[in-house]
Amino acid sequence: LDIFAELAERSKRLVWLCPEPPARWGTGDSCMLQYRPHCTHVSHCASAVELERAIDEALAAYG
Repeated sequence: LDIFAELAERSKRLVWLCPEPPARWGTGDSCMLQYRPHCTHVSHCASAVELERAIDEALAAYG
């Protein structure tokens, strides 16, 4: 997590596309809730349709 936080600080933006549904973040072995604060944008993305939506959102926000 320390290395990830350092990378996030050095980056202009950090976008994470996560295949896990948000309801599972922080459960089991999911560490998403620890990484999320270091990300500029996090999207649930488990299909081609969701990938397209996530890319559109990121481009609209940061393009």
